[in-house]
Amino acid sequence: MTVTEKNAAHLSGLQAGAIVLLLCFWFVGLIIILTKSQATHTITPALLLHTSCLLLLMLLARVFRGHWSNDLAIKKSRFLYLMSAILIGMAFWQAQQFLTVLLIPQGWEHDAINWQRAQTGFTLWSVFLASCLIGPFFEELLFRGLIYTQIRHKAGTLLAISVSSGMFTLLHWNSSEAVWLFSAAVIYAILREKSGSIWPSVIAHVIQNVLTFWLYVSI
Repeated sequence: MTVTEKNAAHLSGLQAGAIVLLLCFWFVGLIIILTKSQATHTITPALLLHTSCLLLLMLLARVFRGHWSNDLAIKKSRFLYLMSAILIGMAFWQAQQFLTVLLIPQGWEHDAINWQRAQTGFTLWSVFLASCLIGPFFEELLFRGLIYTQIRHKAGTLLAISVSSGMFTLLHWNSSEAVWLFSAAVIYAILREKSGSIWPSVIAHVIQNVLTFWLYVSI
């Protein structure tokens, strides 16, 4: 890590930890409120969760006197990395589907049916926004932005990739998809590391989610 990169870090480890903790309290609290609510809604709660957490993360970074460009890696990226992210996202998704069909022939159909049942009653546009746009953006800012940047600054790239990818996998709480989630997170982290920007990992993440969304709604 260069001297310039060290001087660019604005949030301390304690401040970053406080932001993550506040986000956890907000996320859990909002889930409890939504779960206990008896009102019926056509907009998926995930849209509210992801949008509010995204805005809260960016707000807290500024409240703690951080900088989005350095602490969340919201920086310009070279066109080469953006194009690479598109190809990598598509290639990884295709490889995942191929191996899933090869190892568990009916696995993806079972997952698709369960996903469709979980989205029953919600408008398709709200599910798309939550799962394919706002959700990936928030997750990349949190895991490849804030958390990755902090760990890399303190302990190096390898540990930053491992820890941020592990936390990303745990957040999704899906043991059957754990290997794929961790593998995808490692790829996102490598894109973040090589480009120095969050945008390539956001693009790869969005592409994977969009393709999965398309697959699940098409059956």
